[in-house]
Amino acid sequence: MAFFEQEQLGWEQALRGRLSKKWGEAQDQYYKDRYPDQLQTGDTWTTRVITALWDYSKDIWMERNSAYHGVDDDEARLKRSDDLNDLIVRSYQLDRHHVALAHTQLFTPPMTSTLNQHDDAKRSWLRSVDAALTGYRIRVPEDPTPRTTQQLWQGTTITTQHRRLRDETIEG
Repeated sequence: MAFFEQEQLGWEQALRGRLSKKWGEAQDQYYKDRYPDQLQTGDTWTTRVITALWDYSKDIWMERNSAYHGVDDDEARLKRSDDLNDLIVRSYQLDRHHVALAHTQLFTPPMTSTLNQHDDAKRSWLRSVDAALTGYRIRVPEDPTPRTTQQLWQGTTITTQHRRLRDETIEG
């Protein structure tokens, strides 16, 4: 019964500590049948299971954050710089034909010189590309290919989707 009731609640709810009460009832019966002289109860078992699930979920979350954002300030700075570099590479690959008009010199310098700049300059360059893409979308509204601001900036350590898109760009 506990399994079927948990199916109704949803298994993802178990990771949030929302277990079917039937689990505790079944465990309580188990303790009474096997260990009648001990003070173990289904409620204490449920509490321990929920605590273990929360600890496990927290450990996974902390591991993910360390892998994604870095374990200290230096590693976080390197990852942010890596994100900016990835966005610049993607921009050179995907955006240059939309903004490389006579008055836009964003892509004139080689990509390596843009990548060698300080992070603030890289962010500024990306904002300029974003403004140029916005201008292009206004001038050529029928062209659906230029990226939007959200697409250009997605993932600068804000979303995990950027890393997935980055990996697809590198593989493809």
